[in-house]
Amino acid sequence: MPRLNISPPESILYQTGLSVQIGDLNYGNHLSNDAVLRMVHEVRIRWLAEHGYSEFDIDGCGLIATGAAIQYRAQAMHGDQLQINLGIGRNQCRRFPLRCFPAPPARPDTDRHRPMPSGRFRLHRATRPQTA
Repeated sequence: MPRLNISPPESILYQTGLSVQIGDLNYGNHLSNDAVLRMVHEVRIRWLAEHGYSEFDIDGCGLIATGAAIQYRAQAMHGDQLQINLGIGRNQCRRFPLRCFPAPPARPDTDRHRPMPSGRFRLHRATRPQTA
């Protein structure tokens, strides 16, 4: 299986902060894969809400997540405050990837130049409902 490489978005559309909670940790006391995915989803929902939208209604259309990917590049621990940047990758007709990149927490025991786990959602725009 080839190694996944999620590239950062060219421009940042939205930024928000999230903290690593105790339930976000895996058996090694690090941020778990499923927690990263939940965080990416939370950022996406916040971004939509800031513009008055929801997953179910973006000017009459909905969004369907057709895939997700997570790439680990550094560790996050309980209590870390993550600043998460969201951007959009290359648009493809009715599909577009949303990319989230947390900035590393400010801890003296970490390399501050390494990005945190990054996540990507591939979204598909659902068709507008037909009116009778």
